[in-house]
Amino acid sequence: MKRGKNTSVKWKMVSMILLYWALPFALMLALVGHIMADRQEKTGLERMAAQLEMDNQNSIERIDSAISDSRQATYDKTLYSYYDEFRKGSVNFDTVYNKGQYYMAKQYGKRKEISSSVFMLLRAPKVYKMTSYNTPAGSYNQLKTFWEKDCDDVLEFAKDLDTSIGTYQADGRLYLVRNLVDSATYRPWGVLVHRLNLNYCFESLLHFYDNANVKIVLDGKNIVTQGNAEIWKDAPEAEKKGSAVYTVKDKKAYICHKEGTNYGLMASTVSLVVIPVIIVYIFLQKYIIKGMTAGAVKG
Repeated sequence: MKRGKNTSVKWKMVSMILLYWALPFALMLALVGHIMADRQEKTGLERMAAQLEMDNQNSIERIDSAISDSRQATYDKTLYSYYDEFRKGSVNFDTVYNKGQYYMAKQYGKRKEISSSVFMLLRAPKVYKMTSYNTPAGSYNQLKTFWEKDCDDVLEFAKDLDTSIGTYQADGRLYLVRNLVDSATYRPWGVLVHRLNLNYCFESLLHFYDNANVKIVLDGKNIVTQGNAEIWKDAPEAEKKGSAVYTVKDKKAYICHKEGTNYGLMASTVSLVVIPVIIVYIFLQKYIIKGMTAGAVKG
């Protein structure tokens, strides 16, 4: 009988130790876990945001490089000199074509930002034309697609550009379009079109991180949507809905990590469970101890 009472008292003492030490320790662990999880999440998002900004800037620089290449045709006036000879009747178009093809290949044939290029004289754009394409990004089929599907729309789009450079998008094909303008009359005489190499221009963004949903918008136009397209229906609120990257040319960027175990929420839940128990024990500890020591025999 005495042994049983001693065993009972021993377990009661263990229970008291658990109440005094284990519960506060569990609360402390919960709070520390919550703080650490919150800091880890913020640090991760800050790193991802910094990486996104770098990748976004890299894409901007590559697009700007393609724009600079396009402007070169105006600055060096090579194409205009060929056009002027043809316009004046000094040479036939075959001569202009051969010179123009060489210029196009030399100027744009090795540019990674550009997969294919088309130059058209507005007096008969589908007749008086010059082309080039890069390999492996470009191909003859790209040029064929342009003539069959996009040429008319691009020419119509160019009418409103004046001296500006614009982007035209059609079914995932992104074109950089600009008019070549006569400096004397300020009237366009030709159109220069570059199909951009999306895999190169947006390389970093398209491979931002695993399982990312990526949407790229350039000049207000959706250029690339990769992954779950549904997440972007309410953009730019999309960053609140899951794993997403949203970037535009004016350096705005939204990012949200892929949802996983929310350790902060878990720690908060543990805290909510533990705190009421401790409060109850504090107010009722006199009765709890009295009940636990009842029947104990001095030694």
